[in-house]
Parts: sequence; C-alpha cells; structure tokens
Amino acid sequence: SFSYFMIFIFAVVTALSLYFSLSNDAETINEAGRQRMLSQRLAKEAVMVVQDVGDKAALEKTIQLFNDSHLRLINGDPKTGISPPASPEIRAQLEQVGRLWQSYQDAIRNYLKSPDQANLKVIYLQAPIILKEMNSAVVMMADRSKTAVQNQQLLALGMTAGILLLVILGRMF
Repeated sequence: SFSYFMIFIFAVVTALSLYFSLSNDAETINEAGRQRMLSQRLAKEAVMVVQDVGDKAALEKTIQLFNDSHLRLINGDPKTGISPPASPEIRAQLEQVGRLWQSYQDAIRNYLKSPDQANLKVIYLQAPIILKEMNSAVVMMADRSKTAVQNQQLLALGMTAGILLLVILGRMF
C-alpha cells in the first residue's frame, strides 16, 4: 500500500508540475520577435512615405502595433497569451527598449515632417540599436524559457525514475 501511495504522489507531483509549468512563453517570444521586425519595417515605411510610394496610414498602424505590443510585453496580457516579464532583468531590458523606442519614434516623425539627410541619418543610426536591444530581450526570454523547460524535464525524469523504482520494489516485495 505504501508503494502504491508513493507512486500516486510521484505521479501527482509530476502532473501538477507539468500543469503549472504550462506558460505562454511561445506567444511572448513570438510577440517580442515581431517587435524586432516592426522596428525595421517602420524605417522602411517612413522612407517609402517620404518618397510618395508608401501609405502614411500603414506607417501609423506599425507605430501603434509596436506601442500596443510593447505594453503587452511589459504588463502581460492573458487574452493574447502574453506573459509579463519572467525576471527583473527581462523587464529592465524591455524598459530600455521602450526608452529607445520613444526616441526612434520621434526620429521617424521628425523625418516625416522634414525629410532631409540629417533626419534620415538619425533613423539610420538608431534603427540597428533598437533592433539589437530588442533582440537582447528576445534572447533573454528564450534562455529563461529553455531553462524552465530543462528543469521541468529533470523533475519529470526524476519522478518517473522514482515511480519505476517503487514498482520494481513493490513487485519484489
């Protein structure tokens, strides 16, 4: 009876651990990855609008999409499956991106108002910085998720080994 009770406990611990480890990491990482692309798409759209080839409404939509996505990444959004930052370091990195984004967004708007080489150069210099910083946030999120999955696998493996051991010992007894 003790052996079966322990098997039950190990199985419950494994199941609960799996259930509580289910997170929205994939959606969160996808959202953060999209931010990298949006920062670069915005620069392209600004140049296209100035050249009368692009649509200013599309540019505004990209700005709004970045802003909305960034708020979801900072605060989390259960409706869309976005988790809040898993660590203070990730939150700090996202806040850094937010500060850079404000400056970058201002540079884009300045370029639209005054499409000269100086304003274009500001965009040219800021675009790779925001891309790099957003990429750092994505890498941090992916690393955190990978560590959580590895820990979950080790726990499940340990519990499974315990169950097998109890089954073998129970059978022998």
